[in-house]
Amino acid sequence: MTAKDLSCDADAFATTLAKLVGDPLVSCTREVGKAVEQTTRYGVKQLKGPRTEGIGRDPTAHPWSDEYRKGFGSHVSKGAETTSEIGNRNKPGLVHLLEKGHRTLKARRTQAYPHMAPTFDDMLDYIDDRLGPAVDRALRG
Repeated sequence: MTAKDLSCDADAFATTLAKLVGDPLVSCTREVGKAVEQTTRYGVKQLKGPRTEGIGRDPTAHPWSDEYRKGFGSHVSKGAETTSEIGNRNKPGLVHLLEKGHRTLKARRTQAYPHMAPTFDDMLDYIDDRLGPAVDRALRG
């Protein structure tokens, strides 16, 4: 008997292929999702800590500096793919103004305090370090 003597319908082939590939794929998706969640938590921790220290106005004169720092949080959506967002709940519009600087009413520009872009760059390195081992664990079972 040779391979050309065997036949099966498309549904049986799809079911068999799903059994062969499905478990590692589901496991891999789960592991990658965990890496995304860990990276998001890492980014929030950076933004609540050293990244935003001293950003904006003097915290003794303007207490919103501390409120801004503590307002960072994240939202992770799980489904066919895991996505995450980091933002500031207390001062959502302030993130862009501080990151890029802005024009004042007197036509001057304020100082920019880049804190999101460097955090994002660190997060890319962080997730790079986690994705390889995560996929390796998923494929080894």
